[in-house]
Amino acid sequence: MEHEVNNKTKSSLDEKSSIREDYIEYMVEVAKANYCKLKRLSEHENPMKEAVELVNDIIGYIAYYARIDKERSIDLLARSAFLNALNFIIMPTAYGVFTDLLLGNLPACFMQLRLIVETSAKALATDYVTEFKEISLYSIEALEQYLEQYKVSTSKFLKEILPEVIGKEVANETLKLWSKLSRNWLHFRGIAQKLRERIETYGFPPSYSIVLPIKYDEEDKKDLQELTKRIKETRELLKISFEKWKEMLKTYKQITPVRNRS
Repeated sequence: MEHEVNNKTKSSLDEKSSIREDYIEYMVEVAKANYCKLKRLSEHENPMKEAVELVNDIIGYIAYYARIDKERSIDLLARSAFLNALNFIIMPTAYGVFTDLLLGNLPACFMQLRLIVETSAKALATDYVTEFKEISLYSIEALEQYLEQYKVSTSKFLKEILPEVIGKEVANETLKLWSKLSRNWLHFRGIAQKLRERIETYGFPPSYSIVLPIKYDEEDKKDLQELTKRIKETRELLKISFEKWKEMLKTYKQITPVRNRS
């Protein structure tokens, strides 16, 4: 009897393992199919190209300070919220955009862009206020505690605080992008509207609302074009933020690194 139970248990485990392996193989198949389909899109309407360039941009930003001041780069990593954000939040999130794009998970791509926009803005503001004189991870927590204490929403932060850091025009563009990403792809209302519009137009919902991973179809073209545009806008905002951060580094050059202090 015990032998029969063990055999059934083993059979059940083998079956579950087979299902997992089949699903992983399907993910690979979908990723390859979507890669081939995206590769055929024009250069100006290609979200995969933009997603790769987003990652390349960030790699360049991270490498910048290490190239010009190797001795102080580790100390700067401890002091700069923006550099920390690039390394440990923005970079992996950008890779996530590329990965989810290949798997057909368009909503996740837009959500991750929103996180990149919000993170870079708050990290830059943290460095602006502290001038690299504090340990950045504690400073980031202090900023969030301040915003929570005084009930400052992210939209209010971008509208009323960020302009002092990066200028009114860029802050307005940041708010516009963040709002579009939030309204259209994060909140229930935006997703539900896309479902309704797709069903009314084509008679069935978007591919990503049925199952994941999934191969793109012709009806996904409009959403892919929108993603291309949003990645381009995110790249441009990151570039401007990085240039502003480089200006801020002038104050850091006057600060003695922690390890060299008596």
